[in-house]
Amino acid sequence: MLSELGVLERSSSVEIYPVSSQIIRQAIKAVLEQHIYIVDAIQLETCIEAGRAVFCSADKELNATARKLGMETAL
Repeated sequence: MLSELGVLERSSSVEIYPVSSQIIRQAIKAVLEQHIYIVDAIQLETCIEAGRAVFCSADKELNATARKLGMETAL
């Protein structure tokens, strides 16, 4: 798994985005409104904050939540 993370880190298709206090505040709001886990909410809010057009997750329920929030999903 560590070698896979190293490959992702060197890849130009992956961006590491800092988690700001604004993202945390929005994530807490999403937890309360959408009844999702905080780590999932942080993923969603980071995607929104980063201005990304598509949310990617293998989690079908999380993708459904993303669509409910108006996001396009890859899967």
